[in-house]
Amino acid sequence: MPDKLRELQELFTVEASKYQVFPLDNDILSRILAPRPSYTAGRTDFTYLRELTGTPNSDAPNILTKSYTITAEVEVPAGGGTELS
Repeated sequence: MPDKLRELQELFTVEASKYQVFPLDNDILSRILAPRPSYTAGRTDFTYLRELTGTPNSDAPNILTKSYTITAEVEVPAGGGTELS
């Protein structure tokens, strides 16, 4: 169906231009190494108010090859705390 293929190719070109996806390339390494926007970039203070599980790297401070301090304020109820498992 060469006519349908041509129609879809033209539609792709229109939509790709509209959403600025050109140039297309298959250079995976440059995309992996390209800096990404980061919510944590430049931040030095992080406050977590609940239990954290599975925090993505983009939402956590980068502690690799850096000195850091962790400070925790803990409130223990009068009857004592419960053990977490």
